[in-house]
Order: sequence, then C-alpha cells, then structure tokens
Amino acid sequence: MRDLVDWANNKDKIYPVKYATDLYFKFVSIHSFGNGNSRTARLLMNLALIEAGYPAVNVFSDEKYKNKYIDVLANSRLENAREIFENLIGEYAEKALKNHIKILELNEHNIEQARKEINL
Repeated sequence: MRDLVDWANNKDKIYPVKYATDLYFKFVSIHSFGNGNSRTARLLMNLALIEAGYPAVNVFSDEKYKNKYIDVLANSRLENAREIFENLIGEYAEKALKNHIKILELNEHNIEQARKEINL
C-alpha cells in the first residue's frame, strides 16, 4: 500500500484518465481486502476522474458494457497491457463527457425557452 500511495502522490505527471485506470490496476493487484477489491478500485478510479474534473464513468451501465468491461479487463491482465483497459476507460470517459455536454446544452435551451415564455 505504501508503494501505491507513493506512486499516487505523483499523479500530476500523468494524464488523468491514464492515472485513474493505473490506480485501478495498482490497487486491485494488491488484493487489499478479502472481498470488494474491484468495487473499491472502481470507486478510487472514479474519485480520481472526478478530482481531475471528469465525470464518473459507469462501467456497468448495461449488460453489453458489463461484458465488454470484464473481457477487456481480463485481456489486459493476461497480456499485461494496461493500455487496453486505459483505452476502454477513455471511451467511457469520452461518452460521459459527451453526455454531460448534451445535458448542459439542453439546460441552456430550456433556460432560453423559459425566458421567451415569460418574456424575460
């Protein structure tokens, strides 16, 4: 755990999505708890994304995404290639950002419509 904390203290040198996914990998490889390592790792990953200004990613939004996540994670571990997992989380982060932008655009549209309706 000390090595993980030491590594985590240098997060400013790493691209935020890469940092978040590497944090996941490093934490889950420690097997810190008897149960819940993956859940805790996902929480840490999302905390790192949120701290960097990104929205949290929902890796289990539906069965298709859950299966893809599990397959990519397994392949990434088997091939010892974190970039496979980093790319997937990058895709999820991009999707979350696009959804966030759509929500903001809808909000702006709704504010404009409300102003027109009440003559502001």
